[in-house]
Amino acid sequence: MLVRSIQVITFPHDDVAFRTHVEAAQAVAGRWDGELVEREIRLAYPAAVVRRAHPLAELSATKETWYAYRDGEITPDGVGEWWLDERLPQTVVDVSCKYVEANAAAAELFGVSRRRIIGKPAGSFTRHEANDEVNRRLFATLAEAGTLHSTAVVVRPDGEEWSIEYHMRPTPAADGYVVVMRRI
Repeated sequence: MLVRSIQVITFPHDDVAFRTHVEAAQAVAGRWDGELVEREIRLAYPAAVVRRAHPLAELSATKETWYAYRDGEITPDGVGEWWLDERLPQTVVDVSCKYVEANAAAAELFGVSRRRIIGKPAGSFTRHEANDEVNRRLFATLAEAGTLHSTAVVVRPDGEEWSIEYHMRPTPAADGYVVVMRRI
């Protein structure tokens, strides 16, 4: 019997943060297990779906193709460069992955004071980076790609969860990253 390798295609295709989560979930399993990967990535992406491609849609005779959908299906791209709106929640993360700045809108989004944000590790207010390995992989991906654009789940102090979209890019001085968020 021919052992086929696994090929995973993620949607949206340009969400490298989501792809990093899928790769980290696969690494946790140590082998490909679609159900386990789906369960793991749903911690950060609650609507995520992982499905094997129909055999007639296989892209290669030597690779088994799987699809991972961040939003449960293929969704259209967002409109415009919304992250340039300075009124949106915004933080700055330094190279040690700690918050060094936060505007009032970010404090309102997280449900804490700005003072309680500063000094916390990136991801302290989301389910998105609860796993140190995922956090390490995300920042490595960010350093390589230059920007990240994805979704996350903010967990507020009262336990309420808010879905957000975020965009990370280098600060003008390139000594950290600006993170702009909006509720979805």
